[in-house]
Amino acid sequence: MNVSTRTKIHAAVDEIQMAAFAARRLIDHADVVAIETENIMRSYRCITSFFVNALLAISTVLLLIVVVKQLSLL
Repeated sequence: MNVSTRTKIHAAVDEIQMAAFAARRLIDHADVVAIETENIMRSYRCITSFFVNALLAISTVLLLIVVVKQLSLL
C-alpha cells in the first residue's frame, strides 16, 4: 500500500468519525428537544386542567346561587 492510498484511507476514516460525531450530536439534540416538548405538553396539561377546574368551580357557585334564589322565592 503506497503513501497516497494510506493517506486517502486515513482521510476517509477521519471523515467517517466526524460524521459519526455529528450524528451523535444530532441524536443528543433530538433527545433534548423531545424532553423539552414533553415538559411543554405537561405544562399545557396542567394549565388546561387548572382552567377546567376553575370553570367547574365557577359553574358550581353559580348553580348554588341559582338554587338559593329559587329556594328563597318559595
